[in-house]
Amino acid sequence: MGSISDGNGGCIDGGSVGPGNNVDEPEPLADPSCETLKNLAKPGETDADITPVVKELESKTALDKEYSISYRKDFNFGEEYSNPDPRGIQEGESLNESPAITSGFWYGTIHTHPVGTYGMFSWTDVNLLKDTYEDLSQDEHRLDAFIMIVNPNGSLYSLKVSDISIMKEQIDSLLEFIPGNNETDKINFFNRQLQLAYSKNPNGLEETFLDRFGFHGFQLYKSNVDNPSNWSKLNLSIDIFGTRIVEETECSL
Repeated sequence: MGSISDGNGGCIDGGSVGPGNNVDEPEPLADPSCETLKNLAKPGETDADITPVVKELESKTALDKEYSISYRKDFNFGEEYSNPDPRGIQEGESLNESPAITSGFWYGTIHTHPVGTYGMFSWTDVNLLKDTYEDLSQDEHRLDAFIMIVNPNGSLYSLKVSDISIMKEQIDSLLEFIPGNNETDKINFFNRQLQLAYSKNPNGLEETFLDRFGFHGFQLYKSNVDNPSNWSKLNLSIDIFGTRIVEETECSL
């Protein structure tokens, strides 16, 4: 308020593969988080329809405050709706803070990272994702849990939980050994450390974030305000020369 590719190989019982013996490659499994992110942009009556919201948030990134809006599940005669906070976009108290609602049926928050801040998630953001996921009252809505940032250049980033057990274990173990009077003090400490890392690599924010959080039970995705139904999954890998690169894999269903 902020994954690793794999492959499968093997034999086919009962014959060999060669010319004239074509074997269809299995279709890659769809990423359910990709589907839920794409669904956020659907314009239907029951859908979140975030497109006009992220465009409006982008227009506020030049202001001297952070802005945000949270989303919740509503129900009417058995029909499920994904609705924004009826109060609309909320103004925060500073460049780095804005309201977010968790608990019950609130399943996600979109907020700005204004000009003068880093366009990547903070430790506060990561903790917000964990709280959003854990505070949902119904398990079936946890797949929908998300946080998202809107940057001045129109880029969108989202975080989705991939394994809540790993996420809790990683965050709790880190917080346990950091000095501080309470969780807020400890998260602020981590925020400062992460900001320092971003400052050392301002053109490689994705790489820095993935280097620190690549195995923490959540996944980073990227899109843009002009087409927020088109998402890509980001992962960190090493090329044949030993250079770290961010791999961008387009979401497909």
